[in-house]
Amino acid sequence: TIGIQTASRTWGPYASRLHLACDKRYPFRKPRQGKNDDRAHPPIHPTGFSQAVAGDDAKVYELVVRHYLAACTVDAVAELLEI
Repeated sequence: TIGIQTASRTWGPYASRLHLACDKRYPFRKPRQGKNDDRAHPPIHPTGFSQAVAGDDAKVYELVVRHYLAACTVDAVAELLEI
């Protein structure tokens, strides 16, 4: 699914780095399963790539794709420096 998203002009470059795992800033991580099985449906995720959507549909599609890509990325690490 990540490889398909590389065609996007908006998030394609990020998806490419994630898909190829060539950039240490964006390493691929398999999405977490969670601790409990609540028998809910799996998370919404993109099943393909489309440039044919527009308006509000395009906004929802972008949200779904970006959330999926974020779920496949390692967690951010912050550092606090007090002076």
